[in-house]
Amino acid sequence: MLSITFFTALALYLVACFYNCLAFIRHLESMFRASLIFSIAGICFHTVHIIITGMERGIFPLTGRQEAMLFLAWALALSFIFIGFRYRVIALGVFMLPLVLLSMLSSLLFQESPVQDILRSRLFYFHTTFLFLSYAAFVAGTVFAVLYLLQERELKSRNLRLFYERLPSLDKLDQLFSNSMLSGLVLMTSGLASGIYWAHREWEGGWISDPKVISAIVTWLIYLALTSIRAVTGWRGKRMALITLAGFVSLLLTFWIATLLGSRHIF
Repeated sequence: MLSITFFTALALYLVACFYNCLAFIRHLESMFRASLIFSIAGICFHTVHIIITGMERGIFPLTGRQEAMLFLAWALALSFIFIGFRYRVIALGVFMLPLVLLSMLSSLLFQESPVQDILRSRLFYFHTTFLFLSYAAFVAGTVFAVLYLLQERELKSRNLRLFYERLPSLDKLDQLFSNSMLSGLVLMTSGLASGIYWAHREWEGGWISDPKVISAIVTWLIYLALTSIRAVTGWRGKRMALITLAGFVSLLLTFWIATLLGSRHIF
């Protein structure tokens, strides 16, 4: 159920996005701080909205597509705030905050779904929360990979204009998308493990052949391979950035396409 808390959070995220874009264009730390402050205010109202929705429905509010998009927006905002405070990468918000706004606006396209009895399980809470947090970490990693490719291209062209002064060094961007991928892998592993245990206990047979389950495992294997290759071979830079983008394509397929293939999952 949409409420004043939803629209307040949406407005605060919009202001945060505006300040972040100005911070990137003008290269001003003060505007980036303002963006973080408005983002924190936005996620506070966003959290209150999620809590109120859960109390009204009597269940963890992540049982339908509308709630999924709202929770994805929350996870993306949390990821931006955490990484923004820790690493001060202004360009991250140029990508992440519009995705937060897009996810929230996308939720308006869906209606509340009836709650299935099987979803009234604590394991479901762990399963979905870990997976959505992993999605946010992977999105952040993808953004850093894209920034790496943009920075490298500008350096190679020797035409140092837009990105050179506004982005971290290639080494730092390489480390940032590597750390994001590793964090996402750990979170996704936790989400899949709890989901498999939950399905084994409470679902009927045949869940292993569910399109959503298969695509999620494929995505997990891609990111596992990505982090393993980096650790074993020492691959860095452009090669790993491109593989990260391939992993993101698989992530999109897991989040959207698999649901359209007869999956038992609502989202």
